[in-house]
Amino acid sequence: MDIKISEQVVNRTIETALQIQQLASPTFGEKKRAELVYNLFHGAGLKSIKMDAINNVYGIRRGKASNKMVMISAHLDTVFPDTTDLTIKREADRIAAPGLGDNALAVATLLTIQDYLNDNHITLPFDVCFVANSCEEGLGDLQGIKKALESVEKKPEAVIVLEGVGVEELCFQGIGSKRYQVSVQAPGGHSWGDYGQESAIHTLVKIAARLTAMDVCQNPKTSFNIGTIQGGTSVNTIAQNASCLLDFRSESTTELDHITKMAENIITPFQSDTIKISLDIIGHRPAGKIKADHWFKKRCIDVFESIHGKTPILKAISTDANIPLSTGLPAVCIGLTKGDNVHRLDEYIEISPLKDGLLYVLTLLVRNMETLENN
Repeated sequence: MDIKISEQVVNRTIETALQIQQLASPTFGEKKRAELVYNLFHGAGLKSIKMDAINNVYGIRRGKASNKMVMISAHLDTVFPDTTDLTIKREADRIAAPGLGDNALAVATLLTIQDYLNDNHITLPFDVCFVANSCEEGLGDLQGIKKALESVEKKPEAVIVLEGVGVEELCFQGIGSKRYQVSVQAPGGHSWGDYGQESAIHTLVKIAARLTAMDVCQNPKTSFNIGTIQGGTSVNTIAQNASCLLDFRSESTTELDHITKMAENIITPFQSDTIKISLDIIGHRPAGKIKADHWFKKRCIDVFESIHGKTPILKAISTDANIPLSTGLPAVCIGLTKGDNVHRLDEYIEISPLKDGLLYVLTLLVRNMETLENN
C-alpha cells in the first residue's frame, strides 16, 4: 500500500517530541521521561508495556499470528544535566531546543509509527517491539539497548534504530570504542619545601605526551582522544592524585585492540614503588557491520532511493545499532530530519524534511513484510 504523511502527522510528531524534550533526561537519570513514554505507550494502544530497572520502556504491536519480530528503538537520554534550560525557540522552518534532535524527536516517532498503523488499519505479519531505551550517551555505554536485546520475548529479525537528525544518511556499521580512566597516585607535597617529590600531575602529563605521539592506523580509520584531565589541590601543591579519561575508536576490532594495547604499553611502565597507576575500562562499544549483500541492507537502500530520489550517505558511526550489529543481527540507524548543533544548547531541527523521514521509516516497515516472511 502507499504510505502518505500528512501535515497533521508531522505536527503531531513535533508536538509529542516537544512534550518529551521538556523533561530533562540525562544519562542514568531518564526515569521521568521514561514514565511519560510509558503512559504514552498505553495511550497508543501498545501491548505488554513495561519499564525495567534501568528505565527502558517496552511496548509490543502484535502481528498476524507471526513468530517473527522487528525491534524499533530510540534512546531516551541526552547529554545535558537536569539543570539545563530547556527553552524552545521556534523560527520559520526550524525549532531549537536542547535534546530535541538527539533524541526526543526519535522517541516521539515511535508513537507516530504506532498511531499511523492504527489510524490506517495496517496489521503487519510480524510483531513490532518498540523500545525507548536508556543509557545511549557517553558513559551509559549502550547499557539500555544491551538490556533490551537480552529482555525481548523473541530474537528480532531486524533492528531499526532511530535518531532525530541525519535524514540523508544510513548507518549499517558501528564504530567500536573503548574508554578508560587512568588514575595516578604520587607522594606529592609542598611545591617549595618538598620540591623534587614525584607529582601525580607531572606523571600524568608525561603519559599524555607519549600517548599523543602514537602512530594511529588511518585505514581502517582509528582515533583516540584525551577527553578530560583532573587532579591537584592548589597552585603550590605537588599533586598526590590526577586522572584522565581516554577514548579509543576504530572501524576495526583488530585495530581497536591494537591501539589500546599500545596505550597500555605506554602507561604501565610509569608505575614504580612511589607511583601507583590504575587503568580502568569505563566503556566498551563493540564494532560491527552488516554484509554488503544482506537482504535488509539492500531493502533499506532501495526504499531510501524510492523516497528521497537519491543514494543515501552510508556512514560508520557509534549508536545503539552497534550492539545488534556486533552480535550478527541486521540493523540500521536512521535519521528523521535535518538539523545541527547536536550536543549543544543551540541544537535545532528543520521541520520540512521530517515528512520524508517519517515516510521512509513507515514505508520501510510496511515493505519489509514479504521479505521477513520469506527469510
